[in-house]
Amino acid sequence: MENKIETLLGTLDATRNLVDFELPKSLFHGELELVERIITSILLSKEVAKALYPLTSDEEIEEKGSGTYYTMNEVLEDPSEARILLASNGLLIPLWNIPESDRLHGKFWPYGRGVFVSNNSNLAVWINVLDHIRIVTCTPHTHPGNIGQIYSRMARLMSVLDEHLQFRLDRKLGYLTARPSALGNTLQFNLALRFPYLIKEPENLKHLCTTRSLTYHRSTNTSDVVRIGNQQCLGITELQCFEDFCTAIANMLQLEKDMAMSSSLHIAAMFLNMFRKKKEQAEIR
Repeated sequence: MENKIETLLGTLDATRNLVDFELPKSLFHGELELVERIITSILLSKEVAKALYPLTSDEEIEEKGSGTYYTMNEVLEDPSEARILLASNGLLIPLWNIPESDRLHGKFWPYGRGVFVSNNSNLAVWINVLDHIRIVTCTPHTHPGNIGQIYSRMARLMSVLDEHLQFRLDRKLGYLTARPSALGNTLQFNLALRFPYLIKEPENLKHLCTTRSLTYHRSTNTSDVVRIGNQQCLGITELQCFEDFCTAIANMLQLEKDMAMSSSLHIAAMFLNMFRKKKEQAEIR
């Protein structure tokens, strides 16, 4: 495992805020409840189910629906089946549920908040947590590097939401959010990768990510695992963001493979020299 290039998990999230409401922190009871009701009514609709499961028959969609909605109280209770489900699929976001959380979330926390989870647990939509909508979707465990799949899933859901909702949009800044780092198209890709060779020079790897406009976070649990994301989502389209990220990751994976190959050739050459020396010694004897 240590010498294997591996993608462990890929996630993508995007944020939106409704035109007719202030950010959740500034909303009152009735407004929080109204935003929650407006968004959940769309997410639990047959239209969203068809967007999330395009290959599923109408009969199955009618029977299973699009997913399940959990209130924030259900997520925060201890123990929480909802939180375990979200965490195990990479869909859990920072909630900062602390005594002083009203400074961040407003004085009505956690009222009027919750999360919608798709039937196959590969997509979650957080409602009224800092922003009105924060969508998080993850790659399948069988194909953790398939970021094209999560981009396509996000695009299908966004097309439905765009038909029913109006979002805060600035001509220069793009979609407005409570997180300045997500301004623009708000797409935030994140990949957990195992780089057994590149990680041997962590400063060079960090510099490599910077030159390719990637964020870099080293895992504290595993020595050769890093989390890499896109730095730029302001001033470019969603498609360009996706293509740039894919190109940058592909270049890094190729570099890792080249380093693995050169190391393997070096080891093979060492063994070859060892056998040659043993053969020469045997002939002398």
